Amino acid sequence: MPRVVTARYESEQAAEQALEVVGAEVTLTDSAIVSQGPAASFTLDSLDLSREERALCEQQLKRGGFLLVAQVASDRNAEAALRVLRGMAGKSDAQAGPAAAAPAPAMPQAGAAQEERIPIVEEELRIGKREVLRGGARVHTFTSETPVREQVELAEEHASVERRPANRRLTEEEVISGGLLQERVIEVSEMREEAVVSKEAFVREEIVVRKSVERRTEQIEETVRRTEVETEELGSTGEVRPR
Repeated sequence: MPRVVTARYESEQAAEQALEVVGAEVTLTDSAIVSQGPAASFTLDSLDLSREERALCEQQLKRGGFLLVAQVASDRNAEAALRVLRGMAGKSDAQAGPAAAAPAPAMPQAGAAQEERIPIVEEELRIGKREVLRGGARVHTFTSETPVREQVELAEEHASVERRPANRRLTEEEVISGGLLQERVIEVSEMREEAVVSKEAFVREEIVVRKSVERRTEQIEETVRRTEVETEELGSTGEVRPR
């Protein structure tokens, strides 16, 4: 939580010089020069002030002049800023001096209020979804062989030589034209049919693989945590007072 250091000056120039010196020595998270007027409320709104810190700044502004407001990140930086401001007090004119007193944890100046913020944390259940593998189906194809028997009718030629008795007179012209008294060779070819096997593929049926989505409602039970607060009033010796 940031700590706030304030110092009041009678002149704006003195306040700006003090802010410049403090900023050179200490790391500031935020700072401003505030004076009475319509812009004072807007300037205080721009600073991250608690209710007590803002009330203290407004009280300082009622005294008039220009209020230097510096925010630091730790108590050590707040003490360092106060030392710088107090060291400048002797070098400035009598009217320009810091109005802040010794540092307090929340605001190191007179009348400072300390504030401790305790966050109330509550968990909310949020349910998301992700895909996980639950199973599936595998289709494996392979080839099987089945013996097939078919009958086919085949033709086959056979040559035969047969002698037949004849008694027919030939003329000279038939003998010469037919070359009957010359050496001759006569060949007769025998033919047969043999089976030629070929194959054709046909689609007899189909295997269709598809997925469908079914919706179901599942009840999720979980535990969420929440910060609970109990307050007790303590006495000066540390005993708990009844409320």
